[in-house]
Amino acid sequence: MRESLKNNKMKNYKNYLLTLIVFVCTSVVIISCSQDSKDEIQEYTYTSGKLSLNEYLNSSNTSSKSTNNSEDITVEAIFVSNIEIPENLNDEDLNIFLEENSELINGTFTYIMNDEIIYNSEFNNGEEEVSAIFNTNNISSKNGNCSYEGVRQCTIQKIDELSDWKKVVCAFRRGCVLTKIAACIGENC
Repeated sequence: MRESLKNNKMKNYKNYLLTLIVFVCTSVVIISCSQDSKDEIQEYTYTSGKLSLNEYLNSSNTSSKSTNNSEDITVEAIFVSNIEIPENLNDEDLNIFLEENSELINGTFTYIMNDEIIYNSEFNNGEEEVSAIFNTNNISSKNGNCSYEGVRQCTIQKIDELSDWKKVVCAFRRGCVLTKIAACIGENC
C-alpha cells in the first residue's frame, strides 16, 4: 500500500512538472508572438520635401529682402505617424481629419534647417508630449539679429509657438515651412 501511495505521488509530481513545462513553453511562445506584432507597427512618413528659401522668395515675388547675396537656407518638415493620413486633402479637410482622428495619432514631428535638426516633438494620442529644441544658443540674444543664426533662432520660436496640429500640417504644406523663415527674415532684416 505504501508502495502504491509512493507511486501515486510520483505520478502526480511528474504530471505537475509536465503541466508546468507546457505552461512555461506556451507562455514563451505567446509573449514572443506579441512582441513580433508590436515590432510590425506600420509607420507612415509625410514630408514637405527639402525646400530652398531662395527659390521660394524668387518665385513668389515677395517683398521680403532678397537672400541672393547670402547662403541659401534649405528646410524640411517631416511627420512620421502610426496612421495613414490622406495626402491630397485641402487645409480644411486635413484639419477635420486630424481632429476626428486625434486620439489615434502617435508620431514624431521634425523640422530640419540646412540638414540640421532644429526642432523635434513627439505626439501621443494626438497631443504633443515632448518637444526638443536643438542648439538654441541663447535665443533671446539672437532674436532680431539679421544673420543666419538670428533667422534660425527666430524660426525655432515660430515653430514652437504653432499649435500641435499646425506643426503636423507643416509637413503636408510646402509653403508652411518656408513662410516661417521668410517671416523671420522680414522681422530681423
